Amino acid sequence: MRVPRTRFTNYLEARSIKVEVSQPVEAKSGPETRSGRDSLTVANVHFLQIPFELFEEEELVEVAPAEPPKLSKSGFPLGPGKPAKMESIPTGKLVLRINDTHRYGLRRRWGDRNTVPLEAQIPAFVEAVLVLGERWKQEEEEWARRRAQWDEEARIRQCEKDREVVATIMVYDIHDRTKDWHTSHEIKAFLAAFEEHHLTHGGGVGPSSELAAWIAWAHLHADSLQQRAFEDLNLRRPPREQRIAPWG
Repeated sequence: MRVPRTRFTNYLEARSIKVEVSQPVEAKSGPETRSGRDSLTVANVHFLQIPFELFEEEELVEVAPAEPPKLSKSGFPLGPGKPAKMESIPTGKLVLRINDTHRYGLRRRWGDRNTVPLEAQIPAFVEAVLVLGERWKQEEEEWARRRAQWDEEARIRQCEKDREVVATIMVYDIHDRTKDWHTSHEIKAFLAAFEEHHLTHGGGVGPSSELAAWIAWAHLHADSLQQRAFEDLNLRRPPREQRIAPWG
């Protein structure tokens, strides 16, 4: 049975701990499965909500004794019999409990005792709430620090991967350009030797012959390769988001 919490909340609010009742949460099924939850009385410490409750303690009392099984004519039991009937009844004693899954070695339950009433134990309850809130805060800060560290490590790893990709592209690019440049010079050297050979052994190449047209095309191709090696930088750059120099 729930009982008023006014005098207990007054103790908390005197220590600047705001007390409020949270909204119930409906259960949700489907892709976003979520268990339901009744409204809770919470103490707000460092922007964290610590649920607690004040209730009347109950105890199990036997209201009907157990019955042994009935016996057959031959003396064998017929069925298991009936267990004792138990009921929960109020004891008149109040219990104050912090409903928290984190233990931290802290006490979470206070109840009326013959020598010490519950009201005299409220300061200890308030101190436990404050300590628990501080522990939660420290834990959240530690997790935030670790998440930031993990994010930074992931960023550095990704940056290194990006540098490797860019370095691979740049290595390919310089080798490809060098290859084009060498090929251009080799073609021109070959054409010069080819023309000298024909001039020495065959009287040269006629300006309107098919061979002359092929030599002219070969010179243009060699010039194109050299121009591409020197001037085609923009077309060979990596995408803007990958322009990370591998040396810095």
